Amino acid sequence: MSDNPEDDFYDPLATAMMERDRYKTGNTALLESLMDMVYQHCIVDEQNEMLFHDYLSANENAFNLLREAGMMRVSSDGKYFLDWSALEARKPKPQTWAQAVREIVTDPVEIARLLALDEDTQ
Repeated sequence: MSDNPEDDFYDPLATAMMERDRYKTGNTALLESLMDMVYQHCIVDEQNEMLFHDYLSANENAFNLLREAGMMRVSSDGKYFLDWSALEARKPKPQTWAQAVREIVTDPVEIARLLALDEDTQ
């Protein structure tokens, strides 16, 4: 227990948020590596976006994982598309204090108090 009871609430919350962000960042890095591997080992058409995958291989699990993660789709004619914009959307974005407070805290009084602590606005 700390001298400040608010620390007892916000320290575990901050720790949980950091762990969540590290987990998502790690997953995103793995997905990016997997997408790069698939891109390098498949045939790409002249638009540099379609992948042709006509055989079962060690890459089959990679394809399944990317489809399940929403990073790849299969067209009706069997062509594969890597969704690089979906990958970019997963990457962590810098967040201001105000954005973080508004995302996590629901009590309007507490939001106002925490926003008042923002060093950027003082």
